[in-house]
Amino acid sequence: MIRDGYRWDVIADFSCNSSGVRVATRKTKLGAGAYAALFYKRNRPHVECVFVRLRHDPQLVVKKRRRR
Repeated sequence: MIRDGYRWDVIADFSCNSSGVRVATRKTKLGAGAYAALFYKRNRPHVECVFVRLRHDPQLVVKKRRRR
């Protein structure tokens, strides 16, 4: 996923049992924010202790080895 440029994780935190689960990975911050809002809207009436946050994972850069 990192090679394709997916960098923003949407994480759902459940404070009632103190755990966090990655629920989605999106390419842009705007897309991740939209998904987080939709996830929160759908799950909030059923689960009272869910909170959504975003996490940015920078892309891994593979450096080429230089010849000597």
